[in-house]
Amino acid sequence: MLKKITFGFIIYAIIFLVISISLFVFKITNNNVNMIIGWVASVIAAYILAKSLKIQSVSKALETGVIWLIVVAILDYAVTSCFVAETGNQCFKLAVFKEWSFWVGYLLILCTPILAVKKSNEQQV
Repeated sequence: MLKKITFGFIIYAIIFLVISISLFVFKITNNNVNMIIGWVASVIAAYILAKSLKIQSVSKALETGVIWLIVVAILDYAVTSCFVAETGNQCFKLAVFKEWSFWVGYLLILCTPILAVKKSNEQQV
């Protein structure tokens, strides 16, 4: 369980880093492009980390996805709370959760571990 929670933090850090690089290094200011970059980063990170867990069933994959979703949502809330402290705009704190793009990202994080389920009939080489 602790490993799954830690991986949730890692997924969030990767997404945050990748989007920060696209914004500040490559100066990509188009929100749609950054949204897609974030989605791709989340799927790749979640898939690699789920593969490393050697998940054996869809139910365990969903459990993993739920844990990661909770961790990422809490971190999103914490980061937006920092912006509230900076700007004083209390409405901003929960407004991020009204954005459909965040929910697509959460859905991808929830479902990606299913793609990494190790099939029981796979032959070991």
